[in-house]
Amino acid sequence: MEKSNFTVTVDRRSLRTRSALSNALIGLIAERSWDEIAVQDICERANIGRSTFYLHYPNKDALLQGGLDGLQAELQRQTQLRAADANSRSKALTG
Repeated sequence: MEKSNFTVTVDRRSLRTRSALSNALIGLIAERSWDEIAVQDICERANIGRSTFYLHYPNKDALLQGGLDGLQAELQRQTQLRAADANSRSKALTG
């Protein structure tokens, strides 16, 4: 499946919900095996209803993938920032 070239704006409530779900999943992974974690467990930990979960993700695998995609995007952003910083320092030194 291809990703689209436009940016979707996500409101703060959705960001807060997705963050709560991701944090709940991370906490549960630290405590249990993947197969022992149910969507209901994630929802209870995040204090979010199951219907809300399914508005954001079709299953727990998609939640995990969403977290990995977010991590990858942040790592790329940090790499670009460091490269730009190193480039500007190099230019300053060589004048």
